Amino acid sequence: MKLVRADEHLKALNNEVSAFLLARPYEVVTKKDIPAGNLFAQVFYQHAPPDRLLMLIGDVLYNLRSALDHLAWSLAGVNADRRTEFPIFHEESKFLLNRAREKMHDMPASAQAVIESLQPYKGTQGLPESEPLWLLQQLGIEDKHHTLNLVAAGVDVHLYVKTGSHPAYGLTGRTGYLPLEDGAEIYRIPLPANHSYVQDDSHPIFDVALDPKGPGRGISLRDGLRDIREAVAETIRLLEPFVP
Repeated sequence: MKLVRADEHLKALNNEVSAFLLARPYEVVTKKDIPAGNLFAQVFYQHAPPDRLLMLIGDVLYNLRSALDHLAWSLAGVNADRRTEFPIFHEESKFLLNRAREKMHDMPASAQAVIESLQPYKGTQGLPESEPLWLLQQLGIEDKHHTLNLVAAGVDVHLYVKTGSHPAYGLTGRTGYLPLEDGAEIYRIPLPANHSYVQDDSHPIFDVALDPKGPGRGISLRDGLRDIREAVAETIRLLEPFVP
């Protein structure tokens, strides 16, 4: 039921982000720095994301974390108490220092083995901090004790900047997803002597991003929450067979 409730909040959040982006809250402006001989483009914010987004993010995180803790209580059965919790650790040493065992007391040994296999430090990418369950843990803590910070603009730019009569003169390619603060530069290239050739037909695709200085590390808000949701759903699927 907690997972279902999280899905309801995710749907509302997705609708809120889509409506925000439809209002064209960001603008890319191409500028010429003639003294320096550069051509560059910057992102400017027209509107900040609505505060309602922060409330919806908190609701999603709360329900996903609660889903895991409810599962932990079910696994511990009648012996569940205030120590019972779904453990999430990104360092093996901390998991093994009995802290995790205390949280998993009275759970079936097979369930404990599955929980240990799902720990962020077991991740296949070698970056525990990027694992969805660890992101859930850290974002949940930040939401409880601080204000989650959004970087209003995340952008993936298909670049096509013409600086000469020949198609090879200029800049083409794709930036990949970047979290950008207000006024951030997307590119800077030499300005040609003949300014009449300059033409920027780049195509930016905007999204809402989490603060790159926080636990979200600048990821797309919707993609990050979707990955967390899938990790929680998979955890439930793997552990439900062990519920008494």
